[in-house]
Amino acid sequence: MNRSIFFKITSKISSTNELSSVCYFHALLRTRHNEEAIREIQRFYSVGKPEEYERILEDFREAAQNSNTTKTFLESVERASGEI
Repeated sequence: MNRSIFFKITSKISSTNELSSVCYFHALLRTRHNEEAIREIQRFYSVGKPEEYERILEDFREAAQNSNTTKTFLESVERASGEI
């Protein structure tokens, strides 16, 4: 079974479990499904307490100082944050 499908199912079954959501988020990023990854962040922020996502986003902020790709992705997440 494709990892992203497995993690998608687990994040739906345990919609407030951040670990399931974060695993799905990472699987989406690895397969370059960035828009879906952003939607997963939005989904989790609407139902759960995003402690791990806050750490992940902080890591992205640090990495964005040296990477235009990361900076662009982070800007997309921050634009979407108005919808979180």
